[in-house]
Amino acid sequence: MLSVWHWVLLLASGLVYLCWVGGRSMWRRFVSEGGRMPGIWMLIFGMGGLLMYNADARRAPGYFGQLLSDSCRLAVCLSDVPVGRARTYKVTAEVMGIVRGHVWQPARGKLLLYLAKDSSSGRLGYGDRLLLVNRVRALRGSGHPGGFDYAAYCARKGILYQAYLRGGDWCVIAGRSGGWYMDLLIRGRSYCISVLRRYVGAGAVSGVAEALLIGYREDLNTDLVKAYSHTGIMHIIAISGMHLALLYGALLWLMRWWPSHRGAGICKSVVVLVLLWGFALLTGAAASVLRAAVMFSFVTIGTFLMKREGNMANMLAASAFLLLCYDPYLLADAGFQLSYLAVLSILLLYRPIYGLLRCPNWWLDKLWDATALTFAAQVFTLPVCLYYFHQLPHLFLPANLVAVPLSTLVLYGEVVLLCLSGWPAAAQIVGHGIRWLLSLLNDIIFQLDRLPWSVTDHIHFPWYALVCLYLIICSLTAWWLLQWRRGGLLSPGILLLWIVMGWYSEWADRGTRRIVVYNIPGHSAIDLIKGREVWYAGDTSLVRQAALAERYIIPTRVYWHLPVLVGGQRWSGHMGKAISFGGKRMIIVDTVLPKARILRKLQTDYVLLSHNPKVSIKELSEFYAFKTVIFDASNSSWKIEQWKSDCYALTLRCFSVPDQGAFVINF
Repeated sequence: MLSVWHWVLLLASGLVYLCWVGGRSMWRRFVSEGGRMPGIWMLIFGMGGLLMYNADARRAPGYFGQLLSDSCRLAVCLSDVPVGRARTYKVTAEVMGIVRGHVWQPARGKLLLYLAKDSSSGRLGYGDRLLLVNRVRALRGSGHPGGFDYAAYCARKGILYQAYLRGGDWCVIAGRSGGWYMDLLIRGRSYCISVLRRYVGAGAVSGVAEALLIGYREDLNTDLVKAYSHTGIMHIIAISGMHLALLYGALLWLMRWWPSHRGAGICKSVVVLVLLWGFALLTGAAASVLRAAVMFSFVTIGTFLMKREGNMANMLAASAFLLLCYDPYLLADAGFQLSYLAVLSILLLYRPIYGLLRCPNWWLDKLWDATALTFAAQVFTLPVCLYYFHQLPHLFLPANLVAVPLSTLVLYGEVVLLCLSGWPAAAQIVGHGIRWLLSLLNDIIFQLDRLPWSVTDHIHFPWYALVCLYLIICSLTAWWLLQWRRGGLLSPGILLLWIVMGWYSEWADRGTRRIVVYNIPGHSAIDLIKGREVWYAGDTSLVRQAALAERYIIPTRVYWHLPVLVGGQRWSGHMGKAISFGGKRMIIVDTVLPKARILRKLQTDYVLLSHNPKVSIKELSEFYAFKTVIFDASNSSWKIEQWKSDCYALTLRCFSVPDQGAFVINF
């Protein structure tokens, strides 16, 4: 990783370049034709690097992660409302200080807490202060190749540590912290949820209603989320720029009767900006919502204050620049990328696609308008969706044509419901209407998802496919819109390059062998891989638990372009608990060791301890001669800690899958 001095050097080089080029008369023509651009780009990248360096939470003065010790305690303030899980409450906290004995040391930073469910933790709320015993551990991802890296996701939000706490590990401190505005937003969110649950009802309908209005997704049904994803309409239940656009349009319609003098324009601007940003913050300020809020802020100021219409492309670029200055890690956020790519795609392609067909009938024209908009938004977002989500919804067009109008009616209906919540009779009528519309929407989406050809999933889409597909899209777009003939000739060449790189990747993997011990809590799972073939040698229960396999095993198989059916090929080349694969030998120990005395230690490369066997490391080392002992995620944490201590004492190599991530052997 580059240090701060590398970015400073790049920034200084850009300044020197601009000063040198601008001060030489012989370069005037070169400068006028864009010669300043290398210096400008060096300035931009240098400033961006410094912003990213400064945004790293670990480099903040007084960061608590650098001050921790075993005997210290942490004073924290809850920065959100605890969310209930199966056995814990999950909440983000802000560290206020560290206590050593009777000495207080100010500290700062974010911490993810998991509090065991009991009567005390159930009463906690935003702003409560807690004193914690130090059970803090660094956040680590599952370590699965191609899987979702939760630790990196949290790190981009400034959260690098977590703590699992029982009832005796914490106590409440007198007083409350937190800003009044955040308290107001949380109260507003809680009020919206209570109104929706009271008048719309519980279950899947209420979950969609909450997600659609304020982005609250804790009550969403898993099967329903999967159906929305398979039909390509996740943007409906994930608060996006579409929701803010609907709110902005409604505000303009409500204020159309206001006079047009300057004082009214100022009032309109204030009302629109306050409501837009209030809604954006109420919904959690996702990247796509922030993008829309900044762009609509530009439009509002230009329209009502400056009486000018801005260029949408310039506003799009300016909003991205401002948001990245605010948080440079947004660049790695999938929502940020998809939001800007969708708007850019619409700006470039919506009008040309719409102009391909003229419909004399008003209804057909509106249908074609919505179709053109849907197609335009998909063009530039398709490669990123394939790269991140590895699926292609075939029915995204009919699903969007149905879901967007219905969700628009539901969103406006929910706003009306909030306004009428003080009149129970009227609110009941509106609530029944919302419930009927959402039930209709959910039924249609479920029916589309049940069709056998609704989606192609588990698509292997590596980085070179992403690059090649974007090059093809850009060259064809330039050929169509700019009449650039070389674009039409370039596309087949890029497609050929894509095919050749795919062939090379398959050839390079042909002789590769891998052993993967997955990090699945409470389970033991092993994949034995040779080229594009895979054999499964783990718990048989995982074969029947599709959700766990989909979450932990299948992403790795898709990443390496392997068959995704877990248990489709089970490893039979083993004797008892011994696996011999590609010249490597692994012994699986999941029970007590044999009591028979041995004359010579059994030779093996790896010993895998699974399902809490009643063995000690000393006994293991007397029975086997091994290079590394592996503790998989089916073992208890206290047992693993005991084994690790024994390994350190005996100077034996060990690997803890729950602590260090999936164990991957390449040979």
